[in-house]
Amino acid sequence: MLCELGSYEDLALTTNGFLLSKYAKELFDSGLKRVTVSLDSLKETTFKYMNGGFSSVQDVTKGIEAAISVGLYVKINVVVQKGVNEDQIIPIAEYGNQLGINTRFIEFMDVGNHNQWIEEKVFTARDILKVLQSRFSLEPIGSSYRGEVAQRYKESGSSWEIGLISSITKPFCRDCVRARVSADGHIFTCLFGTKGFDIRSQMRKGLNDDDFIDLISKIWTLRKDKYSEDRSQLRGTLDKVEMHHIGG
Repeated sequence: MLCELGSYEDLALTTNGFLLSKYAKELFDSGLKRVTVSLDSLKETTFKYMNGGFSSVQDVTKGIEAAISVGLYVKINVVVQKGVNEDQIIPIAEYGNQLGINTRFIEFMDVGNHNQWIEEKVFTARDILKVLQSRFSLEPIGSSYRGEVAQRYKESGSSWEIGLISSITKPFCRDCVRARVSADGHIFTCLFGTKGFDIRSQMRKGLNDDDFIDLISKIWTLRKDKYSEDRSQLRGTLDKVEMHHIGG
């Protein structure tokens, strides 16, 4: 339905990949451009530990390969936790390299209120890079645009890329350009936000396009979110929005 509206630059889906092998072709035929698949381990026991016992590595890898085969652009996201899955950095990178899939490694973040985050579980982007450099010859790539969240590298002599997202050790709040809209019509100006702005009720009042654009612009320009920069002072004091509510 979104594709039928037209006038959009891109349309992507973030998914756990569980049903992707079944729906990849239908999604592509409907107009989806790309998918980002969460894959934190290729080791079944670790995979199930990190996702609560849901799905399996085989289900996800089948989905990834089905998505590639139908023409979707695929990217892998890996959240790295110290003492849990840092031994999977190289295997997942090799898997992505083999398939030509750009792969992103993300520092374990305290999104929401229930993921049992503690700073001691953070495996830093710098340490992730050291692990990757033990196997791959990597060259840094400049940012494509201001506010790009990942530090990107490419393998020498190849177009394959890896990215490092360092919200904990190197926050990028000042250059953030990402807003998120929940299914109930609230716009959140920060992944770690506590509440959103109700734009659905404003739309239902009959705002024209110009007034609606002005409303969104005002919400964004007046924002003061910088949780990642102020984490040490704010941690444990805020009831943050859950990841599943705003889509990551």
